[in-house]
Amino acid sequence: MYPPPLGQVMDLAQQLSGSDKRRLAALSADAARATGADVRFVVIDALRGYRQVQPGEAMVSNPLRAYATDLFNHWRVGRTSEKNNGVLVLLVKDSRRVEVVVGKGLDHTVLGARGGWCEAALQSEAVCELFVY
Repeated sequence: MYPPPLGQVMDLAQQLSGSDKRRLAALSADAARATGADVRFVVIDALRGYRQVQPGEAMVSNPLRAYATDLFNHWRVGRTSEKNNGVLVLLVKDSRRVEVVVGKGLDHTVLGARGGWCEAALQSEAVCELFVY
């Protein structure tokens, strides 16, 4: 159901250029140096066929959030130690949505601080170009 984790930037939608991948990888490396976080970027075309509701199970109110969280947990992002210091940035081309999952071992205020690496990543040319038609 989930692809294997292959690096810090996974372009499953094949939308990023080589230079875009390098920019996002550099942002990931910068975040690792600044915060110790294990940051992964994943680009998909659309959220199709994910997690069919089983009998007796409640509907998922935000399937994008559920998919990002499940992928984060399945890959064990940030769990190479006991820190739980991972960040998964899921970008969905078709719906122009971004979902960010942050491990409990990171200070959310530092990661989301104005002018921080997370803001830089989401405003980078590589990310913005995904949502321009």
